[in-house]
Amino acid sequence: MYTLISFILGFLGGFLIDILGVKIMKLWKYPRQEFLTIKYFAIVLPAWGVFSVAINLVWGWLFKEFFIAVTTITLILFLIHELPNLKTDSWEYYTPTWLVVLGWPPLVIVFRFTYLFLIYFIT
Repeated sequence: MYTLISFILGFLGGFLIDILGVKIMKLWKYPRQEFLTIKYFAIVLPAWGVFSVAINLVWGWLFKEFFIAVTTITLILFLIHELPNLKTDSWEYYTPTWLVVLGWPPLVIVFRFTYLFLIYFIT
């Protein structure tokens, strides 16, 4: 049940983040899976769900200390998600790389605490 909640959070949260980052602020785009196409819904949004599951399961299983959790999970997921993108160009940024890097820790924190908030009210 917790994994499903985390996946749905990632799916919906990723969609909101994409609305903000892709459509409103124009910070990145998905050249192979254009926003709001079938490929976008079939590939990008499930990837956001898996991203959220990875954050919440790894954090819940391995970490108790906040700073260590944020740092480690951010580094691991950055390596898993961003480095392959450098080779495949699955998405393209219109911002400097340093800004992308700075955005990852808040992203991890938001997904984790939104998950905890949902779990608190559901269970």
